[in-house]
Amino acid sequence: INFPYIYLVGDATTPGWDNNNNNTPLFRSQSTPNSYYITGYFNAGSFKLLENKGQWQPQWGTNDGSTLAVNDGSSSDPGTFNVASAGYYTYTFSSLTPDAGFTVTSYDASSAPTYSSIGLIGSATPLLWDAQTSLNQDPNNPHLWFINGITLTNGGEFLIRANDNWNDAIWRYTGSEELFGTGLLAGSGDNFPFNGETGSYDVWFNDLDGSYVIIPN
Repeated sequence: INFPYIYLVGDATTPGWDNNNNNTPLFRSQSTPNSYYITGYFNAGSFKLLENKGQWQPQWGTNDGSTLAVNDGSSSDPGTFNVASAGYYTYTFSSLTPDAGFTVTSYDASSAPTYSSIGLIGSATPLLWDAQTSLNQDPNNPHLWFINGITLTNGGEFLIRANDNWNDAIWRYTGSEELFGTGLLAGSGDNFPFNGETGSYDVWFNDLDGSYVIIPN
């Protein structure tokens, strides 16, 4: 089953209420199908979830503050997820189905390192093993990184590394057969295999928990 990519929209998030503004995706559980989550900085305000950038439906929200509601295009829009105070939170959506539960917990990011750069390096990337392709840092969240329109090559490999050197943090493969999962922050281990078709992708990475998602264009 191909579950959809899900994107944030709302004034609690970086793209604001623009539904086609490089909207931040949710990350997907490596072990539980149709389960989504994100840990990061949220402004005080509200947000909803969209299945397609540039389209307001299907649109996910909540009407009771504890379960999911959806407008698939045939009903009225649900209410918003509300963030009372700005800060770091983890939102976990157990299943992207109507009436499924979700949780929100505060996250202490005070001791998390802030990296000067994060990049991809390897035979699947444009610069191969010669140099890393740098990701962009989210303007509101120093732990969230992305690149749009990178060409990745089928059959190649890559690593995610910090500060453009081999001596700092490096995230490695943990066995996901999909284009999403959680990297392992470790000094040694396996490279990520890239098993998608050769082509253009958007890549998002969260250095707080090693979550990544690779989205085809």
